[in-house]
Amino acid sequence: MPAKRKAPRKAAADACDDEAAAEAKQFERTLRANRQVAAGQGPLPPGTTHVEEKDEKGRTRLKRKRFSAV
Repeated sequence: MPAKRKAPRKAAADACDDEAAAEAKQFERTLRANRQVAAGQGPLPPGTTHVEEKDEKGRTRLKRKRFSAV
């Protein structure tokens, strides 16, 4: 008889979500500190790689528009 798989523990899943959220916030702070985020529409200024956009739920998200080699 095959062994039954246990469902992942919710606490472990929540810990991963918290860690991923903290990592995403740090990434955003780094982009902003290095002036790589542009606000508004139109062409990107030199050095910017991401723009702020609103998603369907009204949340502000960063979206990469181009790469930059520093």
